[in-house]
Amino acid sequence: MSSPTSISAPIGFSQQIGYNEIGQKLIKQTIKRSLYYSIKRVRNQLTKKLYEDKRVKSTDRIINRLRTMGANSIFFTIAYNTPWTIKLMISFWQKNCPGLELAVMDNSSDSASSEEIHNICNSTNTIYLKLPGNNAGHMCRSHGLAINWTWKNIVCQIQDLNTIGFIDHDCFPLKPWDLSRKPNVFAYGVKNPGFIQGHQTWNMWAGFMIFDMGRSPVKKRNMDFTVNPLDTLDTGGMNWRRVYRYLSTSQYSFARVERIRINLQDEPQSQSSTIEAEMINGSFLHLSGLTHKKAWQQYSAEELLAFFKNHPLPTGNQA
Repeated sequence: MSSPTSISAPIGFSQQIGYNEIGQKLIKQTIKRSLYYSIKRVRNQLTKKLYEDKRVKSTDRIINRLRTMGANSIFFTIAYNTPWTIKLMISFWQKNCPGLELAVMDNSSDSASSEEIHNICNSTNTIYLKLPGNNAGHMCRSHGLAINWTWKNIVCQIQDLNTIGFIDHDCFPLKPWDLSRKPNVFAYGVKNPGFIQGHQTWNMWAGFMIFDMGRSPVKKRNMDFTVNPLDTLDTGGMNWRRVYRYLSTSQYSFARVERIRINLQDEPQSQSSTIEAEMINGSFLHLSGLTHKKAWQQYSAEELLAFFKNHPLPTGNQA
């Protein structure tokens, strides 16, 4: 494996007519499009309601554990069919975020993967809950259902739980981090901009978002992490309509993002061995596509832990 190198962010898309700040081409909100996605919104909300009402026997045990601990903050990661990412996540989390509770909410469709993830959590004393199965046809919809179920059935059931974070299972804290590093705002995370012409929309990216409900202008139950294609927003996008568009700039803040390139072998030009990743606030490494890119499949969790320990990641370029 060779060391990671910095790469610059896309050039000034925010200054180019017809594109949003991360380079997505703006589209028109036509009447036909609005009607189409309004119908899908009804479908998504019905699916959400039915899914949230599903029960899991061990839910009460998890809630009681958190209440007994007196936890007022917690981070959730949604697992999906890749046990080794959870092994990495827990290893990094326990080392670099020791004062923050982490819970693994298992959205896996493969029973063998779920069993392995459960065993990893048991062996590390990490909170684990297998979510009800869902048959959402898109990964963003499935992710949204998983977060909504967690929010309604865990977060909303614990009165003293104020600071709630969600982090992707492929977004690892490579450096020490705690809540003192977070701005004193209600909503904090990585910005996910929409791309509608003449109408700026955004939501907190579902892979790194933190909510301080003690500073919230809404009640917990009003949050909605369903996808929102009408406003060109994926997982968590319905919070644009429910919450975000009503916030003042003093109530939210966006994390800094730096793009880097990681070469896993001594072949910098090899597409198969190069991963473009992101550093969030210089502490969290997001390995986008980790669950499906072939470059990762030949390495074990232990090998990757050793790699990131021995190869300091560059910082400085912010996007």
